[in-house]
Amino acid sequence: MVKISRFTSIAIVLLGTTALSICLYWWQLLSSTAELHEKTMAQAMQTASRLAIAGAGQTEALIRSIDTTLEDLRHDYVVHPGEFDAAVQRAMRFQPDGLILQVGVIDQAGVLAYSSLGNPGNVFLGDREHFKIHQQPGFSDQLFVSAPVFGRRSNNWSIQLARRIEEKGQFKGVVVVSISPEFLSRQLARFELGDNDVIAIFRADGTYLSRTPKLNDYMGKAVRADRPFLRENSPSYGTFRSLASHEPVQRSFAWQGVAHYPLIITAGIADSDFLEPVEREIMAGHFRNASGTAVVLLLACTLAFFIVRLEKEQAAALKSATLYRHLFEKNASIQLIIDPEDGQIVDANPAACHFYGYSREQFTRLHIGDINQLQPDEIKAEMAMAGSERRQYFNFPHRLANAETRQVEVYSAPVELDGRALLHSIIHDISLRRQLENQLAESETRLRSIFAALPDGLLIVAPDGRIVQWNEAALNVFDVDEQALQERRHTMLYADGRKVPTEDFPGMRAIRREPVFTNELYAIERKNKPLRWIAVSARPLPAGANGEPGGEVIAAVDVSRLIELEASHQIAQSVFESTTEGIMVCDAQNRIVTVNPAFSDITGYPPAEVLGRNPGFLASGHHDPQYYQAMYKTLEQLNRWEGEIINRRRDGSTYVGWLKIAVIRETDHKIRRYVGLFSDITVKKRQEQEVWHQANYDALTDLPNRVLVHDRLQQAIAQAARRGSQAGLLYIDLDRFKPVNDTYGHQAGDELLRQVARRIGNCIRDEDTVARIGGDEFLVLLPTLTQREAALRVAEKVLDSLCQPFRLDQATVEIAASIGIALYPEHGLSVETLLEHGDAAMYRAKTDGRRTIRLFSPAAPRADPC
Repeated sequence: MVKISRFTSIAIVLLGTTALSICLYWWQLLSSTAELHEKTMAQAMQTASRLAIAGAGQTEALIRSIDTTLEDLRHDYVVHPGEFDAAVQRAMRFQPDGLILQVGVIDQAGVLAYSSLGNPGNVFLGDREHFKIHQQPGFSDQLFVSAPVFGRRSNNWSIQLARRIEEKGQFKGVVVVSISPEFLSRQLARFELGDNDVIAIFRADGTYLSRTPKLNDYMGKAVRADRPFLRENSPSYGTFRSLASHEPVQRSFAWQGVAHYPLIITAGIADSDFLEPVEREIMAGHFRNASGTAVVLLLACTLAFFIVRLEKEQAAALKSATLYRHLFEKNASIQLIIDPEDGQIVDANPAACHFYGYSREQFTRLHIGDINQLQPDEIKAEMAMAGSERRQYFNFPHRLANAETRQVEVYSAPVELDGRALLHSIIHDISLRRQLENQLAESETRLRSIFAALPDGLLIVAPDGRIVQWNEAALNVFDVDEQALQERRHTMLYADGRKVPTEDFPGMRAIRREPVFTNELYAIERKNKPLRWIAVSARPLPAGANGEPGGEVIAAVDVSRLIELEASHQIAQSVFESTTEGIMVCDAQNRIVTVNPAFSDITGYPPAEVLGRNPGFLASGHHDPQYYQAMYKTLEQLNRWEGEIINRRRDGSTYVGWLKIAVIRETDHKIRRYVGLFSDITVKKRQEQEVWHQANYDALTDLPNRVLVHDRLQQAIAQAARRGSQAGLLYIDLDRFKPVNDTYGHQAGDELLRQVARRIGNCIRDEDTVARIGGDEFLVLLPTLTQREAALRVAEKVLDSLCQPFRLDQATVEIAASIGIALYPEHGLSVETLLEHGDAAMYRAKTDGRRTIRLFSPAAPRADPC
């Protein structure tokens, strides 16, 4: 039997211990990095699942709203075709801005029969997919979602949502709502995504409907056909990891089908966003540890070699010790030699000095307790935990010379040096790895905080039906305490008032794997309180790592206020739609946001042509800028204005309106809305004008009558009094008029009076007035005179004109006139005095032989005419 020497045994033990330590070290290192990698990818997949579920819920609610609108419009088109355009405009106002691009109807021949954009023209759409699918016999009455198309009229990408129109079982066309992929993309963009993350909406054939980011790059494209969610009989949700279809990015994908519709939501989290920092640190750590391991292994082999030779050569032993020291010194791994008896640090290599920041001399004055920040009882607990977990390393916080604390893994093995039993410790800095683990924990904490802070009630239901988690909002929504919620002691009613059995509560339905439901309406019965209406949705949670069911998440939203507002809104909308007064609502920037049907009836403008415009396009030009400035000044001061305004209709005609404007302000007094109500008073104004004209003008000659000239004479007297000037009055009575009237009849007499009126009018200025005040009596008002001779000249001009022959239908006749003149202020200061003196002067002219002009003279007595 071969006897093994003591030094050879030591060499064998050293090599075995070193190899075992290295193997255990690398096994643990690779296990920890693999675990970290797996946790990181699982986190990415969970994030993708949550995004897909949230996106599916959002998309399902949006599509359901559009589908309901389609069914209502189809009914209006068949039953109330004359009101279809108003129904379209009303439906578009109730949808979010930018969602609906166009509402159209394609008749059975494939021609666009109606478009919300205006005159549809002769556009053929019979080759469109959304028309052909409904044209097929036997196609069920369901919503069809088309692939994105480039509109021939809108020149934009759009998605067509269409339903079949039938009358008496016959195909009559389709009603189509075109929605914006860009709107869907903006909705998806509200979710928090990384730089390389993506969320998209697909049809069941894999065609892109919308996507964020880079929507325009994917319009008209489809995802690869090998995607698991495109397979036959694929589940409604799931996950997979793959390279993206159209870009070189590896992602963790989750998909979720949209309830009731052939749509799929996918969310992709870029693996690089999660793995790059982890893998970079892992590779760097592997390189460092591989270098250190190689050095340690080489050191152990060298020591073993020299230990074996120590027995033969003392000189070689000395050389071996020198080599050991050299390898210890040059090793990149952090290494310490420690006396296990008292914890004294015997030696430290340069890598340790560099890492900790101490010199070798300083190290030899330190105990391991000066570096390890754990108390003795905590160190014992960590060592016990390592033993129970079968770990070959310890986790300690080590303090550096600069007071910084680093998290380290310590791998220790006994060694014998210079006859002393010591500990050889290799230290691995894991601070960055711990930092990443802490970040993952913080992310989980944030998610829990979000769960607790959400205003909607959330419940987590375990696979066995237990409610295992809830937020405070859930207790408020169901109006119960925690115990009552867990025991399901609250009373729920269906929308029709029937009581919901406990086994049919949403959470119990969800764990039975019934189809996913969204926004189902229930009522919560509360003692001595009104019913609380809630909308409930359910989604499955991802399965666990071992494939066990993940349970369900139940969301409940208090919609009582919405139910009340809907009823109130229906009443307000009925008044808005049926009133005969035009209503126009503008925003703070004075842009029109809505109008009622009466607005279109009065102005001729349909809503599509006015929404978003400034009301100034209605201006007729009858009012100057000062008129509108005064209007807005009153609105600013009093928050209201009321008055008469002349506007222009769409056909170019004008109308007189009575307009009332009210200003609606926010709590901070900033303007929120302008609300204008107006009525067309054109006919009323015309009737008032006609009545006024009849009261103030002579029906035969259309000259001012005695009433109007009396008013104008009063104004002329007031004006002359202010200016210190004169005014004149010519009182005219026709000579020989009665013989003409008796000889040729009243029709000839009337024509003669009209010609007399025109001749007198041609003899005066624009500022003067000629009036008929009796059968053959006329009055001329001269409001501004510089001297009395001016009045005489006008009278002479009038007399000369009236002495010229008049050509009537039956004969040519000659007449003359007697004219009396009264002047202000010379002959009177009042209207009555001037009229009386003018009349007296006229009778004096008749007495003096007719065809004469006389200026009023107080000395001349009045005489009756012959």
